[in-house]
Amino acid sequence: GVESVGGEGTAPRGTSRRGLLLLVAGSATAAAGGAGVLFAGRARSGSVPAEEGESLLIGVHADLTGPDAVAGRAQEAGVRLAVEEFAGLVRLPFDVDVRVVDDGGDPQRAAAAARELGADPAVRAVIGPTGEASARPAAEQYARAGVPLLALSPAEFPTGDTAYRTLLHARPDTAAQALAVVHRLNEEPGVRRVGLVDDRAAEPISGIAVRAVTGALDRDRITPVPRVLPVGADDPAGTAAGLLAEGVDAVVHAGRADAVAALAIALAEAGFTGPRIAGEAALREEFPRAAGEAAEGWLVVASRIDPARTADAVGFTTVFRKRFDEEPGPWAAEGYDAARLVVETVRRMGTGTPPDREMLLTRLRSGRLRGVAKPLAFAADGRLAAGGEGAYWYEVRGGEFHYLGKAPMAEV
Repeated sequence: GVESVGGEGTAPRGTSRRGLLLLVAGSATAAAGGAGVLFAGRARSGSVPAEEGESLLIGVHADLTGPDAVAGRAQEAGVRLAVEEFAGLVRLPFDVDVRVVDDGGDPQRAAAAARELGADPAVRAVIGPTGEASARPAAEQYARAGVPLLALSPAEFPTGDTAYRTLLHARPDTAAQALAVVHRLNEEPGVRRVGLVDDRAAEPISGIAVRAVTGALDRDRITPVPRVLPVGADDPAGTAAGLLAEGVDAVVHAGRADAVAALAIALAEAGFTGPRIAGEAALREEFPRAAGEAAEGWLVVASRIDPARTADAVGFTTVFRKRFDEEPGPWAAEGYDAARLVVETVRRMGTGTPPDREMLLTRLRSGRLRGVAKPLAFAADGRLAAGGEGAYWYEVRGGEFHYLGKAPMAEV
């Protein structure tokens, strides 16, 4: 079944709740070019207490107990922090709160969780789900219920499909992110032939990434050398040998973390030391743990920041640590930004009662936020329109992922 999660958070010891909220609002102001001041200034004047029982709920649809639980819990924490900030500094004629459901990373549970939140009339928008397997089943249910859905971590949804009409995809899709890979290859002066590994067990993302990189390469400079790994394939040494026989100078693998690890070992054993790049699916502990020394130097392109190592996220990271007594996990900053976009949009609408779902969806589609992690703005079809921002590089060093910073995605 679907687990609903509720409950109030508690303020950290030794710091007042309001002091923390002012600190994070100040950091948000810097990140948003002044937008954060809306929490601390005009929105408080002339406000009235919320009437008994009247509330607007932001749903958090997360994997809290399955394979992506670390990310799911971080997303929930980020959302809660933003809503607590809002509640502590702004008074509206109604309350704003959070309702959480856990799908455990299971597609069937994801659909049931979405139906549960969609059936709650107080839920006006949902942030999630966490995992790729949950994304489409959940998005279809939210569209049927007319609930705006801000999807942070799933990479792919079919474009132009009315089954996802309420979707706001708050991250670059795979094809856009592939442009960052091409930029990186162009910066490597010795690369003339690049091996592109399409892991069919990681469809559709792997195929989309390989096709996007292939299409964006300047063929006068770099020649693509494609290799397909069929489902069930288990010959990384053969794949590595085939690529090296083709004279590749760089390798891009768009597949699963375990498949990337296997090829990394095979390439290292063959003595290959050229640029090696993996897709976001490899940004999991399983990759460096399985590949060991062979993972060293691999680059991974991803759509989330490491807030603890991002200068613009210092205020957010400080408050998160004090609030939750831990480092912000993967997607925490993105969850915080998405919730801020919702609550700031609601505040700007100025309605005396919670706005209905369709009205809020319309305003979110045209909304803009300079977030802690990335700018949030959307094209007419719900895709992220962040001006080429939203992708980031990580590198494996000493068996760990080290955040390198932004990865440009402008057309090449």
